[in-house]
Amino acid sequence: MSTGAADGSCDVSPKGDSPGFTLGLDDRTIAVPERAGNRRADGYRNVLADSHVGLIVLLPGRTGTLRINGRARLTTATGLLDRMVVEGHRPVLAMVVEIEQ
Repeated sequence: MSTGAADGSCDVSPKGDSPGFTLGLDDRTIAVPERAGNRRADGYRNVLADSHVGLIVLLPGRTGTLRINGRARLTTATGLLDRMVVEGHRPVLAMVVEIEQ
């Protein structure tokens, strides 16, 4: 995930889990759960300042990648987070991306 801060600086953070962890909400919207990781929130702070994000998605079994550009928002919506439980672990936050490109 690539984001930009209000001061113009950039941040790139890996996001991931088992294949299929990104939840498609409709043809132009995905949700990415926040899983335990390095406990840094730089990218999420940036989303609050500038909603533009870029994602490069690695597709298992394929040589290419899926590139997504769009606008993100953070959510703690119970119904959405309940759909993203993996091995009994529910994310506390999700990033919803409206795909522009």
